[in-house]
Amino acid sequence: MAVIDISQVKINTVAMEIKTLSLNKKQMTLSFFKQITPMELIDYKSSKLNGIPWGRVNYFIRSDHHAGNAINIIWQKGNEIFRNCIELHDYTNSRERDLVNLVNRMASLRKKTMDLQQEINKKDCMFHWNIKRLEETQKEIVDCEKEYQEETVQLELYKKYRKLVVTLQELPQLFIAV
Repeated sequence: MAVIDISQVKINTVAMEIKTLSLNKKQMTLSFFKQITPMELIDYKSSKLNGIPWGRVNYFIRSDHHAGNAINIIWQKGNEIFRNCIELHDYTNSRERDLVNLVNRMASLRKKTMDLQQEINKKDCMFHWNIKRLEETQKEIVDCEKEYQEETVQLELYKKYRKLVVTLQELPQLFIAV
């Protein structure tokens, strides 16, 4: 462990800017902050902002279910202000893993389809049963492909959403009176 010589240490005074929320020229209080209507800043369907973000407040109300890993944003829509507690956890990897699982499932179903077609070509006593299984498997493939397309669109929207969240994290911190 290094020893620091006290003669090498000094305290510097620096100027810093603190941004506060004010209402009628008075600093906003915690009780007023709690009364701000919670509303979603980001439209999840389009990954676009529903208003103008002002800044983040490092205070969480008990009803803010992700308080441990979140940011609380104050934002404006028209002449009103709102607050939104936004979760910071990134689910991109799990969403991508879900897509890989769908691809693997489709590959497995396609192999099953080929195996069933070979069985049907034998025209044995299981012929009708294999045709029914083939039809069910083909329907399952169509459903799986549809789910894959929907999940791909959702993943792209989620990636846009995550970019917005990262941008919102860089907003200035706003202070309120306690």
